[in-house]
Amino acid sequence: MNALVTISTEQTYHQIAKARHVRLWGKPKVVNIIVAKRLADEAARLERELADYRPRDESEKDSHVKVWKRWNAGKHKSIRGYIFARSHELGVDPEAIIRQDRRSFLAVPRRQMMWEVKQHFPSASSVQVGRAFCRDHTTVLSNWNRYEELLKEGEI
Repeated sequence: MNALVTISTEQTYHQIAKARHVRLWGKPKVVNIIVAKRLADEAARLERELADYRPRDESEKDSHVKVWKRWNAGKHKSIRGYIFARSHELGVDPEAIIRQDRRSFLAVPRRQMMWEVKQHFPSASSVQVGRAFCRDHTTVLSNWNRYEELLKEGEI
């Protein structure tokens, strides 16, 4: 009546791993199906309620800071403040105006702002304006002359 049972090496390793798992994690718990169903229903209800919630875009998170900077720059105490306020009025990024970028959609408003700075701050030298725009004073003089030529020709 004693039967000879042979266990393969693979089955032995499986039994050892199963015993180790029970020793480390404990016996498997019986899940109450009714409680699990109630929790799943509650999670589904919460998901439906929160479906309309949409987190703000990254651009919206700092919008209050941008509005404050625009308001504060509107006082025009400095050339940089004027550049910041005027670039927002023209719909151009202030950092892009100051950046070393020669593309025309930035160069034209930059030239206009350099001339406007000359009008709003008559005591500012071309060196000071150049520092505010991160440009050389000769670039500022060239932009002033070019803008005045365009005004004379009536292109602006």
